[in-house]
Amino acid sequence: MRLARAYSFSLSLAIAGLLVACGGGGGGGDGSSDAGGDAALEGSSLTGVETGVPVNRVFERSITNTNAYANKFADVTLMAEYTAPSGRKVSFWGFYDGDGAGGQDGNVWKLRFMPDEPGTWTYTYAWSDGTTGGSGTFDAVTARAGRGLLQPYEGNPRWLAYGGKNPVFLKSYYIGAGGITGVPIDWAADRIYSKISARGYNHVQMNMLPIGWTYQKPSDAPADHLSQPLWRESPRVQNLKVWKRMEEHVAWLNSMNIGIHFFMGLDPKPSGSADQYFALQRLDGMSGDDRAFYIRYLAARLAPFANISGWNYTWETDGNGSERAMADLLAQYDPWSHLRTYHDEYPQDNDFGNGSYNFAGIENHGYFGNGNGNPATDSASHYQATIDAYRGKPVYMVEGNGLWRACWAKDAAETSITRSAWAVTLAGGSFTWQDTPDCDFTDPSSSMFTWPSANPMVDRVEVLYKVMTQDVVFHRMAPRNDLLAGCWNTFDGGGPVPASPCYALAEPGKQYVVFKEDGGAFNLTVDAGTYRATWIDTRTGARQAVTGGSVSGTGAPVQFVSPSSSTDWALVLTAQ
Repeated sequence: MRLARAYSFSLSLAIAGLLVACGGGGGGGDGSSDAGGDAALEGSSLTGVETGVPVNRVFERSITNTNAYANKFADVTLMAEYTAPSGRKVSFWGFYDGDGAGGQDGNVWKLRFMPDEPGTWTYTYAWSDGTTGGSGTFDAVTARAGRGLLQPYEGNPRWLAYGGKNPVFLKSYYIGAGGITGVPIDWAADRIYSKISARGYNHVQMNMLPIGWTYQKPSDAPADHLSQPLWRESPRVQNLKVWKRMEEHVAWLNSMNIGIHFFMGLDPKPSGSADQYFALQRLDGMSGDDRAFYIRYLAARLAPFANISGWNYTWETDGNGSERAMADLLAQYDPWSHLRTYHDEYPQDNDFGNGSYNFAGIENHGYFGNGNGNPATDSASHYQATIDAYRGKPVYMVEGNGLWRACWAKDAAETSITRSAWAVTLAGGSFTWQDTPDCDFTDPSSSMFTWPSANPMVDRVEVLYKVMTQDVVFHRMAPRNDLLAGCWNTFDGGGPVPASPCYALAEPGKQYVVFKEDGGAFNLTVDAGTYRATWIDTRTGARQAVTGGSVSGTGAPVQFVSPSSSTDWALVLTAQ
């Protein structure tokens, strides 16, 4: 990676009933007390809404500790244990939060939690220095419940599902500015997030943690931008003003059930820079204690948000160093086990089989002679990288070169984005994409979803989304290029870039999807049965039935010839 309709929103409105501050318990003495008792979060109100915390949303409670500590972030630990209605017990942590409203100084610590069962929860909390703790209860309700965490789908782990059980086809867009969470949430919701939500996107990739390139923002963003990193010299001192604004973004997206992948992950990767826009200490340079504190603090604040999906180390590493340590600490401190990965630039040789990771985040370098950081915008490298990265866990194309107009594809993006999207999908993977041109990601918000003007890329990608969510039952399908013949369908990663390749995803005997770059002829082995057969122009979405409207399969290859060779075609077969 080279970084070089009004929708008014306020955090208080979005969080009222979604992130609820509750008391309902005792405590106090020896410097510790409840802050606010049963009051809702500042600026929010529970009046007129159901009482309780919606399942898969965020419970929050503030606690005051007036004891003197040299470093309130790290010198004392707030520990909690939650008991579910079923009797299951969950250990978790609280965190220091200054004055509780973004101010650095104060005596406020907070507990956050995400209840994943309806009913009455109880909890106790204690301090590591022996300060008197307390206890409380809250009710988790099904009204306004969140969809839950994205997890590998239990029935077919190539795909993702809410709670592992309810499959969801990922619609993900990349917002690239390193300082995007420094802009006011009202502006970001109006100019960016509402567009994504209106298009039905359920996922974004972002530099969510502002720990590098934090000066980057859309050129039309307001002057009220926080460009400081989340922390600077040491992770043991966090910038709470930056945290507050960033969490406003997390909360808005969580309220809309939009997942967040952390492209700028937990490691700042300052690349030798010492300027003010970077956190300076990398994970592999931290002591074991500092690293554990950092991961625990992040988890205490963010893991209760269901939409973290997922944690990432940083970009372009090989997975067998500090990435594993990060993932193992997240497994220890994140009781919900959000998705966690590293970003592998060359996935022919990857570490995703390691149990530290529960999904794969990849790029597509190293195929067909590609090297030295040169762009790889061909679709076949996207396909093969996805195939190679699959280790029984979902694969997410983080930085498909053909899927990024900025930095990589540039002028070639007009064809490469859709081709790469189909290739990743028919390899059984998920992807993110973007359509703005500036590799510094300072394009105005108005440039998103508008290119090319005659037939915007967002509409072209939607052709794929509609096929996968309306024409077929995607989560029952798997890559089946072995069913193809008569077109370039096998790739070993060497030799020239394949010309006019073809890809197939299938549930044999039930449903088939074939993508043929540049159209033309190919053979597809089709199980016995009669199938509705439709050609789809992948650039315009125009459809036409095959001659006769259906195809009879016998278990032998059937030849298909696309309606033209002037565009890329998809063929969809579904059993009648």
